[in-house]
Amino acid sequence: MLKTLGASIFASSIISYNSKVLKRADQETKSAPKHKFAAGVKQIPHPQKAYKGGEDAYVLSDTFIAVADGVGGWNDVGVDPALFSKELCLNLWEEYIKRRATQSFFTLDLKSIFVETVKRTKNKGSSTMVIAGLDPQAQGVVKTLNLGDSGYLIARKDEHGKYQQIYRSPEQLYGYDFPFQCGTNCDLPYDSDCRMHIVQDRDIFLLASDGIFDNLYDKDILDCLTSSDLKSYLTDFDAENVATCVAKKAEKVSTDPLYDSPYAKHARDYNKSEPGGKVDDITVIVAQVIFQ
Repeated sequence: MLKTLGASIFASSIISYNSKVLKRADQETKSAPKHKFAAGVKQIPHPQKAYKGGEDAYVLSDTFIAVADGVGGWNDVGVDPALFSKELCLNLWEEYIKRRATQSFFTLDLKSIFVETVKRTKNKGSSTMVIAGLDPQAQGVVKTLNLGDSGYLIARKDEHGKYQQIYRSPEQLYGYDFPFQCGTNCDLPYDSDCRMHIVQDRDIFLLASDGIFDNLYDKDILDCLTSSDLKSYLTDFDAENVATCVAKKAEKVSTDPLYDSPYAKHARDYNKSEPGGKVDDITVIVAQVIFQ
């Protein structure tokens, strides 16, 4: 099991960890879901962290998705936050599966799952987290949890066939560049923001680390839905293509010193000067709700 792995063994497997262990975990229920996410993911690690696949981690399945952003400040004291975020995601998936084996989605408590997940995670470090879970049987229910400055948005097509944002999760910050987080020396995440959304067939959920939201405005993200010319049929939807569009757009502006990024504007709110984009790990999951 993961908790028995030594740091060197775990570190050597980090690059393939997400894709081999977490990318497609399709056995979360004993019966096939009636409703599901058609989901795809794109990661672009910080250039200086590419050798280990970055410090973000994720869970991607037909009904449960999540993104964790390991807090980079731990590098300053010799701790690799990638170990924490990736163990956190594996434990989260295992805890979710365990609960789903005995509980209906209606009674499922994401905060309780997350708190227990943090208790089980043994590596040093800390992380933000964003989660979305779709009820595979009851039509139109998605539960979410957000802790820190990762986040999610929901988009829906209007009567003209154009995607409009219908919800954007609020950030949770203690102060400038100091998000709510879980892990070593942190309180258990009882302050996570938990919500339940009533959704429609073909709605879009986008979950991402702050490498997206620090660099792109919500309109920039929605433009990727429009430019991809998505249609209202499962066979025409390419979630990974949309995720790639969003991630590459964020990567491009992150290195532009003249770009007035959301991060730069946020810094000015605290009377600080941080011009340009922000180079960071980038992780984005795009998921379309499919009613079957």
